[in-house]
Amino acid sequence: TALLGDHPAAKNVKSKLEVIRKLSEEWGLEDRAEELMKPLWEAYEKVRSDHKKNFNEVLLQVLLETEDDPAFHEYAAEPEKPVQEAAAEAEKPVQEAVVEAEKPIQETVLEAKTPEQLAMEALDRAVTLTEDGAAVDMDAAHPSYDRAACYLALLKALSVWDTDGQIPREAWENLKPRTVQDEGHAAAKDGQGCWGRAKANGPGMAVLVSDLGAGESFYLAPRSRYFSEKAYQENWDQLQSGDFLKLFWNDRIGADAEADIRESSRTVIFLRKMEAWNEKGERDDILFYWTCRGSAEEPRQEFGIYKTRMSEIYCAVGTHISFAGAFRNAESLDLEDTDSWLQEMKDHYIGTAKELQNAVRR
Repeated sequence: TALLGDHPAAKNVKSKLEVIRKLSEEWGLEDRAEELMKPLWEAYEKVRSDHKKNFNEVLLQVLLETEDDPAFHEYAAEPEKPVQEAAAEAEKPVQEAVVEAEKPIQETVLEAKTPEQLAMEALDRAVTLTEDGAAVDMDAAHPSYDRAACYLALLKALSVWDTDGQIPREAWENLKPRTVQDEGHAAAKDGQGCWGRAKANGPGMAVLVSDLGAGESFYLAPRSRYFSEKAYQENWDQLQSGDFLKLFWNDRIGADAEADIRESSRTVIFLRKMEAWNEKGERDDILFYWTCRGSAEEPRQEFGIYKTRMSEIYCAVGTHISFAGAFRNAESLDLEDTDSWLQEMKDHYIGTAKELQNAVRR
């Protein structure tokens, strides 16, 4: 219990061990206590091993390895320094090097594809199933966009974290982003399976993590809803470096294509929050995060660190992965398993703040 700390499995494991000890004494089975407790000790050691390997640390290391800009490494060592001031550089030509190397007829085919198609194909290529799991190549996923980049970083971190095969190949088959239709699989729509949840409008990543039992999420309400500045800051202080974060720039959750109303948001991986004040002397902290600035319709080449003033954020949903081993449960979350709420928010429904809170708490 001391090793597990506040891990949710600690109380459950401890209670079962205590019951077995008590029954062993009452029934005169002290000599068989070790044998009876062996399966539970094995489960305990597995959970303890999972807990000791801090997933957020693995994820942050993955992000470091995907970033060639020295500013990232400088930031990681001295987080108080501003980073990537010129983050919004002119967008690089899509697959420029590939296009130049291809034959004329292949150039014509590439030019005929939309940027979104290129991004979906890149994401599909980036995750290859292996005999016992998956190989994730972050460099292959270009061009990309925020939700795809963060989901890919999640998969890469899981592949690095899982040194003892806790996540079976069957789970990886469902975790692989199904972005291109082939003979064996259809492309996932919003709300379908693992990737369909992660890429959906609203709290997609939070819903995925909740459905797999891999962690917990929390709603970060608009600033005006708090009775004090302290309460607002304390809620944001729940975030840990490496947590997933869905930032909403307006009060819309989802999309209604007919009314031409849709959410404005970005999926990111939280790095840190730095105290800052605006010109009026009001508290307005700076949020640093990792993401890709592109959208599905207009993907971009670069991953990187960006920053945003807290005053620019309407509300947000934070997601912390506390039990990475639970991603083994993806084995039962295939494309047939659809979250209808997330699916509706693709084009037909604008959710409410109350629904957002309920989805986070489920």
